[in-house]
Amino acid sequence: MNLVSSTLVFLILLFPVLACAEEATRPCEANFTAKGSAIRGKILSTWQEFEGVDYDTAFRKVAQATAQQGWGNLTPTKDIGTITAGSQGAGLNVAVNEVDGKIRVEANITLGPLVGYPESKGKKALCASVEAPGT
Repeated sequence: MNLVSSTLVFLILLFPVLACAEEATRPCEANFTAKGSAIRGKILSTWQEFEGVDYDTAFRKVAQATAQQGWGNLTPTKDIGTITAGSQGAGLNVAVNEVDGKIRVEANITLGPLVGYPESKGKKALCASVEAPGT
């Protein structure tokens, strides 16, 4: 194999690794936690802060992103900065707060006992809501 071919193979093999590393550096993913167990129930949560976004815009974007995920019983309450939703065995809570000139969005999914819900799906759903002010 010549140098050009070797370099090309190396770059092709390295690209997925770099893509994963970039994905993991998203604040939403870096702040993600999962606590509990499938038998007792789980809480999946994350948060992210934003500068240069006003509260009204941030809240609207978070509410819209959350609604687009198809959660049932969606209840946005702008004056206290909360969005709640739920479906069978799972509840979603999102808080949008203004702290020291920054917008902080915190979200969690509470899963009941024996609810089969993959953490990767929870992380994707939470990040869709939490990252919304930055879009």
